[in-house]
Amino acid sequence: MLLICFSLFSFLALAAVEVETDDLTIPVNYDSLRDNKEELEVSRAITIRNTGDAPENITLALANLPSAYRLSLSQTAIQLAAGASQDVTVSGKVPVNADQGVSEIGDLKVTAGAETTYRLKTDVKSMIKIKRTTAFVNGIEKKNIDEQDDLKNLEPGDVVELKFRLENLFDEDYDNGDLEGTIRIQLDDSDFDEEIDEEESFSLDAGKRIDSTTDEIVLSFTIPRLAKDSDYSMDIEIEAEDGNNANFIEKMELVLEVDRKQDDVRVETLTITPAEISCVRRSQIVAKVSNFGSNRQPHASLTLVNADLGINTNENFELSSGTNEKGAIVKSTALDLSNDIKPGSYPIVATAYYDFNQFADRKTVELVVKKCTTQPEAPAPEPTPAQPNSTAQAESEPQPVTGTEEDINTDFPSSSSSALNANAVVKTIEIPPYTAEDFLIAGIIIVIIFLLALIVVFFMILIK
Repeated sequence: MLLICFSLFSFLALAAVEVETDDLTIPVNYDSLRDNKEELEVSRAITIRNTGDAPENITLALANLPSAYRLSLSQTAIQLAAGASQDVTVSGKVPVNADQGVSEIGDLKVTAGAETTYRLKTDVKSMIKIKRTTAFVNGIEKKNIDEQDDLKNLEPGDVVELKFRLENLFDEDYDNGDLEGTIRIQLDDSDFDEEIDEEESFSLDAGKRIDSTTDEIVLSFTIPRLAKDSDYSMDIEIEAEDGNNANFIEKMELVLEVDRKQDDVRVETLTITPAEISCVRRSQIVAKVSNFGSNRQPHASLTLVNADLGINTNENFELSSGTNEKGAIVKSTALDLSNDIKPGSYPIVATAYYDFNQFADRKTVELVVKKCTTQPEAPAPEPTPAQPNSTAQAESEPQPVTGTEEDINTDFPSSSSSALNANAVVKTIEIPPYTAEDFLIAGIIIVIIFLLALIVVFFMILIK
């Protein structure tokens, strides 16, 4: 019983002193940094309140702070009357390389009969600001996007552009305030058919901002043809790092509302190959017709028309609904044109219809016909035979020279010369091809061969 009373008394004593918890987070804003400062002066008033019916003697202390956080309290002991409150200031210096966001840095210990520990925190503010985000659909400005916003009435095939204007909140005189970062958009939903994951890098000097349309950071994507009618959440994240390797992040959310029409048949692509013809008057048109609507189209068609070229085709086909893989078809048409077609540029019009004759979409492709300029090649002229120059030939023919070996050696310049003397004459010596010694050796070889032949014949006779 005594233990229970003591515990109850301790609880009441503990509950009599309160600390305003919001005051335990110290705001840190780097916008006041200048030059190459590595620390920032901070200050935060913390309210201590006596909620009991009796006066309280209270002691305060900071504990477990990292060495880089040099903080102290304005008072370490206070006395509060019943119902009274008092502010105690924590101040000092904190490092400037901490990332954006709330982080726990140490403890505040409050003792009033019993000790209570509170977590002390810092809240580093972002130094990158989104000045404006504008959404464009098919090149038309739709709206400025807020932190949480939506983009309505989107259809499959729409091209969406997001244009960002940013501001670097560091002072321009701060040496480490330049920011390097990326803007990234992400959407991952199977009903959307395709994943969106696009990013763009940027650099922004301290104190600068992106204000002009030419400097805007642009990210774009296309609503897939197979995307289902629904709302899709896209994450937008901007990350930046300063010269102290501190990181800053800004986030946005954009909801894309996809709402397709019932009947929406389009000539999605139209190409002609080759686009220019000359002597060979052949080409080919390839058209892709797609259903972007929600209705199935059992009576769709495509026409190709150009009266000057004599082109007038019509093909009927069926298209599944826009969310089906079979909602698109590719048609190829070969063109074999007359040689009488005059040179010029000829627009060929492709028109898509649904319900037999209801106009849906139209595209045009240009075929350029050029004049045929191919001519038979003229024979190459025969080379004219060169006339012999008797004088030059006579001068160039070598003249036989005879002399001794000593004469040859003495007619060359000395070894220290770098080139032959212009007046030097090279002489050659004719030496007999064979000497008496050569004839003797040849005779001996012949005799040996003859003896070997006799030995072979002798053995053959013995064997028989």
